[in-house]
Amino acid sequence: MTYIPLLIAVAIFVLDLVERLATFSTPLTFYLWVTGLGVITASVIYSCVMVVAKRSFWKLNSFLGMVAVIILLATILRPPLSDFDKPISMHQESTRQASCGVDKLNGENGSIKAAYSWCFLGYNTRQYIPQAVLFNFLGPSTFALNAPYLFFVVLGFIAYAIGLKTAIDRGYGGYLLLMTALLVPLQSYYYFFLTFAYEQSVFPFGLTLLTLGMLLQCAFNFNMWNIGLALLSIQYLLFSYTPAVSVYFFAAGILALITLGSLPTTRSRWSAFAVIMIYAIAHFGVSLAHRADIRLFEESQYSPSNVESTLAPLFKAIFYTRFGTDWAHSSAYSVAIAAVGLLLILLLTNYRLRVLGLCAIGWSVAHLLLAAYSKGYAAPPIPFALHRALPILPVLGIVIFFGFGALRTKRPRVLFPVACVVLLGLHLTLAFYQSRTYAADLKSRRTHNFPHAEVLDQIYGQLTNKKVDHLTLGAFFASTPHVQTFPDYASYYFPNAEHTRSATPVAPPRPNPTDPFVGLYVGGADETEPFITGMKALPDGMVLGQVIRLPQVKNAPQAIVAYTYERKSPSNGAASQ
Repeated sequence: MTYIPLLIAVAIFVLDLVERLATFSTPLTFYLWVTGLGVITASVIYSCVMVVAKRSFWKLNSFLGMVAVIILLATILRPPLSDFDKPISMHQESTRQASCGVDKLNGENGSIKAAYSWCFLGYNTRQYIPQAVLFNFLGPSTFALNAPYLFFVVLGFIAYAIGLKTAIDRGYGGYLLLMTALLVPLQSYYYFFLTFAYEQSVFPFGLTLLTLGMLLQCAFNFNMWNIGLALLSIQYLLFSYTPAVSVYFFAAGILALITLGSLPTTRSRWSAFAVIMIYAIAHFGVSLAHRADIRLFEESQYSPSNVESTLAPLFKAIFYTRFGTDWAHSSAYSVAIAAVGLLLILLLTNYRLRVLGLCAIGWSVAHLLLAAYSKGYAAPPIPFALHRALPILPVLGIVIFFGFGALRTKRPRVLFPVACVVLLGLHLTLAFYQSRTYAADLKSRRTHNFPHAEVLDQIYGQLTNKKVDHLTLGAFFASTPHVQTFPDYASYYFPNAEHTRSATPVAPPRPNPTDPFVGLYVGGADETEPFITGMKALPDGMVLGQVIRLPQVKNAPQAIVAYTYERKSPSNGAASQ
C-alpha cells in the first residue's frame, strides 16, 4: 500500500520510455495519470483531516492558530471560487490550447486515445487531461474549462498549508509565519490576473504549491508513501506549461537532498541521491518527444552575450512601478520583501537550512532571468514576461517561513513575535493592495470586454445539434477589434468547426458536396435578417434550421443572434419539396 504512489510514478516513466523508443501508444498512461492525481488529492484531504483530528490541534494555542490559518486560507480562495463562472476574461490562447488538448487526448467517438503529443505552441497535452475528462462527461462549458485550473490552485494551497503545519509540529516557525507564507504568493498582480482568468500559467503555479507541500511532508515524515507522492507531483510539473520545467529540476534536486539527509547509511544516501537525479534527467529527456516549447534564448530580443547591459529593464520592472498599468502592478514587491528572508536564511539558520536557502537563492535568480529574457513563442516585454516567474513566490514564502523562524532561537524571545507581526502586516497590506487593484481592473474589463464565455455558454446550451462543423462570423465580428478573436474562444465549444468570415451564407467545401453539415452563424443583431434572407435564397439542398435569439448580454455591444443550418442529400431535398 505504501508503495502505490511510487509505483504509479515509475510506471508512467517506463511507459513514456517505451513509447519514446518503440512508438508505442497506449491509453494506460492516461489512466495512470488520472489515478495518480486521485491518490495525491486523497492524500491531501486525509492529511487535512488528520491535522484537525490530532489532540494537539485542540490545545488553545494550536486551535487558535489553525483557525486563523483556515480563515486566511478561505479568504484567499474566496475570489476564485466566487468569480469561478465569471472570469476576468477567457484567454483565447488558453481556449485554443484546451480544445487542442481535448482533441489530442480523445480518439474517435470521444474515447480516450493516449496522453501524448503536444499542441500548437508546443506545450504538452497532459496538463489538459482534467479538462478532457470534464469535456467528455459534461460537454464544453465555462465550468468544464475553468474547474481544472481552480482545482490545482485550491489543492495546491491546501497542500502548501498542511506542509507548513507539519514543519510547525516539528518545531519550526509558527502560525504567524504560516499565514505570512500563505500571503506571499498574493503579492503579485499576476496571481490575481492570470489565476482568476484561468489562464494556463495557473498550472505551474498551482503545481508548485502542491509540490512544495509534498516535499515538506516528505522532509518531516520520510517514508515511501511521501517519497512517491513527491515524485508524482514533480512529474506533473514536468508535463505542464514551460515555467514548470524550471520548478521540476529545483524540486527534484530538493527531493534528492532530502533523501541524502534522511537515509541511515552513507552508501544508501548517495545511491538514492544519484537514482533520483538520473531519473529526473532521464524523464526530462523522454518528455522532449512530446513537447516543443523549450526555446530559452533562441532568437531572443536579448542576446545572451549582452545580458549584462540589458539588466536595467529587469530591475526597473521589479523595483519601479507606474501605478495603474496592466503589467506593472509590481509583481516583484514580494521579491524585494522576500530578499530579507533569503538573507536571514543565510545568516541565522543551521547548516542544513542554509544549504536549502542557497539552493533557493540560486534557483530564484536563475528562474527570474529565464522568465525575463527567454523568448518563448512571443518574446514579450520584460514586465509582462515576469508572469512566468510566478512559481518563485511560493518558494520565497517557505524561505521566509524558515528564515524568520530561525529568529526564535537566535534573538530575545520578544523579538520573534514582533518581527512576525510586522512581516505579516506588511504582506497583508501588499496583498490587500493587489486585490483592490485587481478588483478595479476586473470591473473595468467586465464593462469593456466582450463576454465570450457568457455568449458561447448560451449559444451552445440552446443548440439542438451540438456537433457544429462550420462557424461563420458576420461582418460585426470581423470589424470590431475586441471580438475578432471569437474563433479562438469558439474552438473550445466547437473544436471541429471550420471558420469563415462572411456577411452572406457560405456553403463550406466538402469532398462529397451532398454530405450533411451543421453550421452556425454568429453576428450582430442588425446582420441577421439579411443573412436569413440570403439563406432562404440558396439552391435546393440548403434548409433553414433552428433559430436562436440570445437576450441582450450585459456589457456586450449588441445582442447576438445565431442559427444552424444543414445540407441535405438530393433525395432528402426532393422529399422535403
